[in-house]
Amino acid sequence: MGFIDKISYRKRNIYLVIIVLVLAIVAYFIAIKKTIVLYKKNKNLVENIGADRFARDKLNNAQNRLQDLNNYFDAYTLDSLKKTHDIMSEFSSLCRTLGVTLKSFPQSVLSVESNLQIETLVIETEGNFINQLQLLYALETKNRLGRVASVTYKSYTDNRRKKTILSLTIYLQNIRSNAEAMQI
Repeated sequence: MGFIDKISYRKRNIYLVIIVLVLAIVAYFIAIKKTIVLYKKNKNLVENIGADRFARDKLNNAQNRLQDLNNYFDAYTLDSLKKTHDIMSEFSSLCRTLGVTLKSFPQSVLSVESNLQIETLVIETEGNFINQLQLLYALETKNRLGRVASVTYKSYTDNRRKKTILSLTIYLQNIRSNAEAMQI
């Protein structure tokens, strides 16, 4: 008879419970603990991926906004090849086409802001209201000679011609970087 036959059922059950507990502790340290650690790592990685996606989306939105602003800025940036006298040539031909009289030769006002140079041309014209509106429309949409920053309509009576004259003052702005301005 062996060792197990001499032990009572009560002690056998106690030994069995002890062996099960020892095996459960060993199984915990071998398999279950690693599973719990890997689960926590996975959870942290999933949270980081979510944060990375959010950051990536935020970066993409910022880059898209920057591109939109650059496109808007470029629409009013004066090409370095297009000098002021070229703009005046195009403007005078546009006035001639629409039947508007160029009242005074444009004055150019330069203002420098950080690395940008803003050129404002003050142009005065005379003509009827519809033709002047067509001139403004062409400047803003078709010709893109610059950004129409402001306009002023004035009506006065010319005693010599004995008629009322409508005068339009246009403030046309163009933007250059200082590097481009030095080349001109």
